[in-house]
Amino acid sequence: DFYSKANAPDKALEMIDSGIQKMPRNMKLRLALSYLQIAMRRHDSALETLNAALGLAKDDADPDLLKVKNQLARLHLSKGEIDKAKQYLDAVIAVSANDVDAQFTAGQIYLRQKDGLNAISAFRTVVVEKPDELKGHLLLAQAHLLQEEKQLAIDALTNGLTANPSAVELRKALARIHAFDKDDAEAEKQLRLIIGQRPKDPRVHSDLADFLFSRERVDEAIAIYKKMVAEQPR
Repeated sequence: DFYSKANAPDKALEMIDSGIQKMPRNMKLRLALSYLQIAMRRHDSALETLNAALGLAKDDADPDLLKVKNQLARLHLSKGEIDKAKQYLDAVIAVSANDVDAQFTAGQIYLRQKDGLNAISAFRTVVVEKPDELKGHLLLAQAHLLQEEKQLAIDALTNGLTANPSAVELRKALARIHAFDKDDAEAEKQLRLIIGQRPKDPRVHSDLADFLFSRERVDEAIAIYKKMVAEQPR
């Protein structure tokens, strides 16, 4: 970990390889190796590492084995190999139905396939098991929008904000839905709440100004843009 954080991946690889030679059946080391290989964009090597780890566990419910299968699913999904990814996810969910990583990846697949119902089911499991998983709330809302369930999408984001009140990403998504729904008062409210959270972030001021400009409140928008330029002339 130290070598990885110190941007010395070759030394990190050397350390992990040394550990695997001493403890060839240690799955945690192989998982660590796969994470490093992925960070170095050596995806084929990571697949080899993970496939070699599959035969090391005797128990299908071994937590490390589940992590290996989840990592394999993510890798295959990144390569567009959805059927292979689903095989690993099904194997994980069969022994651990509420596995957050498996349900999250499965939900992403369902979204790609425009299968809103199954995506909703997967992401609901994610946010129930791990309410601080911000992307789970965002993608649950996206799945509801796919089903044209606008109010349920709003509810998903609101519930996410209850668990994570400082989550700007969730509040931005909520503002977008309200703006699309022509609920300008609520959209503006959310954008101003974000500014209250991040008063020095020019991007959130720009979001509000852009919104006001789109609603033909030109003078108000210009006032914000001028203030941004004055505070950050470069």
